[in-house]
Amino acid sequence: MAEVDSKRWGRVHDSENATLKQKVKAQNFALNEEKDANKQLKSDMASMMRRLVAIETVVHPAMCEEAEQKLGELGF
Repeated sequence: MAEVDSKRWGRVHDSENATLKQKVKAQNFALNEEKDANKQLKSDMASMMRRLVAIETVVHPAMCEEAEQKLGELGF
C-alpha cells in the first residue's frame, strides 16, 4: 500500500514539476520578448532625441530671430 501511495505521489510531483517548468519557460520567453522590445524602444527614443536636437539647431534659432524682428516692429 505504501509503495502504491509513493508511486502515486511521485506521479503527482512529476506532473507538478512539468507544469511549473512549462510556466517558467513561458515566462522566460515573455521576459526575453519584453527585453527586446525595451531595447527597441530605447533605440527609437535615442533616434527621436537626435532628430529633435537636429531640428532645434536649425528651426529654433530662425524662429527666435523672427520673433525678435516682430517684437522690434511692435516697439518692444
